[in-house]
Amino acid sequence: QDPKLVEQMESRLAGHDLALDAFNQALSIDSSNSGIRLNIAIVYILTGDQDSARQQYNQVDPQFQDALRGIIDEP
Repeated sequence: QDPKLVEQMESRLAGHDLALDAFNQALSIDSSNSGIRLNIAIVYILTGDQDSARQQYNQVDPQFQDALRGIIDEP
């Protein structure tokens, strides 16, 4: 394994964790905000966690769901 590649991947994952923490904190303030939920779903997509992405997507106001249609695999 290339140590530089491993370092880059660890850095990206840490960035995703920081983003999730920030979005979840924002969600605790405004749990009905579809934009926050869409951003959380995107972070989960980037980390390969389709189940968690779908869970957030399903809580988004339907008028905003088009933003991720086709990216979130339907069950």
